[in-house]
Amino acid sequence: RRLGMVTLRLLLQSPADAHRSAAVLACNFTLEVEDLHTLELLVLCIELGGDQAPPLAAACLARFLPLSAPCLWEFVSERIVHPEARVRSTCASLLVGATEKQPGSLVLVASLLGPHMKHKSAEVRKIAAQSLRAVAVHGPSFVGKILAELFSADQQETRETAVEALAAVSQIAGLGDRDLMHYVTIPLSSPADYTRKAAAEALGKVSQAGNSEALSKLMPLLDDPCREVADAASFSLIALNPPLALPCSQKAASDEASASGAAAELEAATAARAAGGTSAAGSTSAVSSSSRSRSGASRHDLLEDITLCLPSCSSISREVRLLTAAKLEMTGTKAVRLAILACLEDTSEEKVREAAIAALETCRPKVQATESDYELVHKAAQLIRH
Repeated sequence: RRLGMVTLRLLLQSPADAHRSAAVLACNFTLEVEDLHTLELLVLCIELGGDQAPPLAAACLARFLPLSAPCLWEFVSERIVHPEARVRSTCASLLVGATEKQPGSLVLVASLLGPHMKHKSAEVRKIAAQSLRAVAVHGPSFVGKILAELFSADQQETRETAVEALAAVSQIAGLGDRDLMHYVTIPLSSPADYTRKAAAEALGKVSQAGNSEALSKLMPLLDDPCREVADAASFSLIALNPPLALPCSQKAASDEASASGAAAELEAATAARAAGGTSAAGSTSAVSSSSRSRSGASRHDLLEDITLCLPSCSSISREVRLLTAAKLEMTGTKAVRLAILACLEDTSEEKVREAAIAALETCRPKVQATESDYELVHKAAQLIRH
């Protein structure tokens, strides 16, 4: 038997495809799972090419790989960086198929595929990402951990591929999966700008719309010193904004409620002036506060969190926050509009003033002008004269 196995090993390395094919067929009847040397020769048989030997060798390996030692899995994984696409796809399919037969091998396979995501070849990164998505059904949390760790990679292409792969894994685990979100939020505190940017982008893809935890993590990033990080956080905030996920009928009802609130605000202010008890501004603030207390944590709270701190922000943060507020397309309260209006006094950046105008366009109430609106117009006129 030993002499026969030596002969088979020699035939597996033969330059003739017919000889290799015959040797592979013989391996199906004589090979044992402990014979790692012969199994590695089957992998090399796939590399040598030919019409018959490679598919026969792949079929034979598919039987033995799930039962073999981890070193053979690693040997197969190393061929994913092979220059030939045929070899890459065959070896990746072997790993994915073996994981389906042995789900407990997920940790090993994901750990072997992760480093290939840093390869300089786009094709290698692509096949590694596809394989990770395929095995994620057996453990999306661990695959998400492997992908989130790639946010610190030096290559931009690697980080982008990892973000897209995480978005696909989140569809398997379910949007808002706590483990995935935990792994994604860890890199948000990284000192590297590109790592925080990738994490901010991924957080908008793995979270559910309106997820308060995700919104609270993204909000401070609007003031990040790196503009790319702030823009990524803004994009994710807009993607997670609840109004964008509302049907048209609900959105119309929300706008109608905002209009009713504005009318009630004007009526209360008028009554207060007639009674002579309080000023118009004070009564307006009181009505707004009571309205907010009745509605609780409404979707307008997000807009207020973005805009009310504008006067104390830097010009870069103001621009990002104003552009975010404009794209949210929410009706703002008087306090929100006054905070936005104050940004028209920013003399250092023309873009800030342009963003303020865009935000005012979308934040103004969709009702007939009230007296509080005329106060805003008067304030704007003063600024224009200034």
